[in-house]
Amino acid sequence: MKNINLAHPFFSFRWLKTLRADNDFGLRFLPSKTWRKGYLGFTNSTNEYGLKGPSNLNADTVFISTSYGLGVGVDDGKNWYELSDIYHDSFNISFPVSNFHHNKCLDLQYKGSAKKLIYIYHPNLWFTSLGFYNAHKKNLNIFEYYNWKTDYKNFFKIYAKYCIKNLRKLVQGNYKLRYNGVSYRYNANYVKFNIENSQDFIHQEKKQINNILSRFKDITVVKIPVKEQLISKLNKNKTLDSLISNYESSWDIFKNMTMQENVSFVDLTDEFELEDYLPLDTHWSEKGNQKFHNVLKKYIFSEKS
Repeated sequence: MKNINLAHPFFSFRWLKTLRADNDFGLRFLPSKTWRKGYLGFTNSTNEYGLKGPSNLNADTVFISTSYGLGVGVDDGKNWYELSDIYHDSFNISFPVSNFHHNKCLDLQYKGSAKKLIYIYHPNLWFTSLGFYNAHKKNLNIFEYYNWKTDYKNFFKIYAKYCIKNLRKLVQGNYKLRYNGVSYRYNANYVKFNIENSQDFIHQEKKQINNILSRFKDITVVKIPVKEQLISKLNKNKTLDSLISNYESSWDIFKNMTMQENVSFVDLTDEFELEDYLPLDTHWSEKGNQKFHNVLKKYIFSEKS
């Protein structure tokens, strides 16, 4: 698992092959598929809806997030939602799409009582939603907007650019941190959100988020930390300080959008450690998935140990 890095062209090329653009939902996995460990570095299975995790359309509880809600980067059976039967009566619609597309999923697929929403907040939701927002304005699907290609000719072009980019990072010295004998890679500009130039988008996003919240009786927003936040505590530098400040500013915007009587907030920033993340990727390790399950049990569910 230590070598998993979905930003590396070798893996990202294959990762794109597991996905398809969707007119209603923006992006989905190919449905009812299993990819072996040798393909992505971890086993990856999807359900009939092209999602991952519990898929009870009539459930009381819904989970919404970006890729963090999918358990990406660990083998099947090690994802947080597979570690207990407390998640069986739920519908996980997490995916790296926009809140507009989450609303579409609730409109077209979810049939449950909407008693509980657990919204897993990660700052990449802004970057992700903005991409789909801009793609929609240009009447493009997300593959067309980002010019994602899965042919070998483009793979070699992307790989060359990737090598040059990483060489620059090594020279700048803001690429790796060695901690407890493990080298952790990070990105000093990871999902940095240009708030000042995105006011129209933020206005539209507020409508979409409020539409989601209006559907549910009880809502918990769970704020999860980014690997770069944990690295900044161990390796202070101005570039990371600027990035973390950006994360907090975007969180303040989201929190102000969602402040209402039936919404509670759980901040997990101090619950996670660097070992809870994959060394080369942005996602959780097996340990991180286990920890997220543990804190959900502690703060949200009433299951007894």
